[in-house]
Order: sequence, then C-alpha cells, then structure tokens
Amino acid sequence: KIERLSVAAKNYLKAIPAKEWRSTEWVRTPTLPARYGITSTNISESSMFDNARYLPWLDCIDTLLDKMSTRITTLRLQNKDKSGVVPNMKSVLQKRFDNCANFQVMLLEEGDEKYKVVRSLYAPGDRHRIHTLDINEKRCSCGVWQDYKVPCVDAMAYFRIMKNQSLHEILELHVCDYYKYESEK
Repeated sequence: KIERLSVAAKNYLKAIPAKEWRSTEWVRTPTLPARYGITSTNISESSMFDNARYLPWLDCIDTLLDKMSTRITTLRLQNKDKSGVVPNMKSVLQKRFDNCANFQVMLLEEGDEKYKVVRSLYAPGDRHRIHTLDINEKRCSCGVWQDYKVPCVDAMAYFRIMKNQSLHEILELHVCDYYKYESEK
C-alpha cells in the first residue's frame, strides 16, 4: 500500500532493520505477556513532568529524576507487604469466574487435555459461543489466554467446573507472575 503512494517511502521503510520495527522489548522476553500495539499518551507525562519542561536542561534532568525516584519509592512502600495478584487483574478474573458458572465444559477426546466450552447466555444480547481449550498449551480459541497469560472466561469455566477450583486457587496457580505484586517489587 505504501509503495502505491511512494516508492521512496517503501524503500526507506525496507531499509530499517527489522529489530527496530518492534514497538517494545516485550517481544524479546517470552516470559512476559504480549504487548503488541500498546501505545501510551503524554497525558501522565505532561502532568507529572510539566514543571520540568521549561527549566534549563540540568535542572530539568534533576527534576525528572527526583519525580521518578519519589514515585518509585512511594509505590514500593505502598506495596511493601502486599502479595498475590494485583487488584486490577483480580477484578477482571473475579468477573470471569462469576460469568462462567453456567458454562458447559466437555472433554473432546479421552486422554487428551482439550476441551470444548459452550458459553451460555451471560449478558443481554450474547449468543452461545463455543471455544476450544488446550490445557497443556494454555491456549483457547478465543485468544485471550495465550495473549494475556491469564485464564480467559473459558479457561475459568474449566478450572471452576471440571477441576472444582476456587477463585483463590485459580489466582495462585494459573495467573502469570507478571500480574503479581512480587513482580512489581
């Protein structure tokens, strides 16, 4: 598409090494969740560093370092004695746990860890949806489990219905460490 607009632009882009096309370091670290396409805005930066923007360069650097180290220290102290899954992710998983109570989970083949999950109506306008889980690979056809490294609503149904696990057990056993306070520290 770019070539149709400008051959020079296409050649310019092709000359950039592939490793520089990556938007984040997350691609190189397979233990971390996928972060493709995530962008951030300058809103938080603007409010946090607004006063430093117009200072001479050395004062600006000192101000930025001071604000960042203060923020890091404050967060470290706030989370010092906390453990387990961070609240935002815990809330997401609680909702998934609650929503999957009446799903149907069926083993596809004896001796295999693949299951079919039939989602029942759990929100106005939702239709029945069927997804396939591969427990050993931590994959679901909905894509959420493998993308975020936490159980999707279908995996939650499997753990809740087939394994009879509580939300607490699921949080302990099946959530990537990235979403736990221990990683934040």
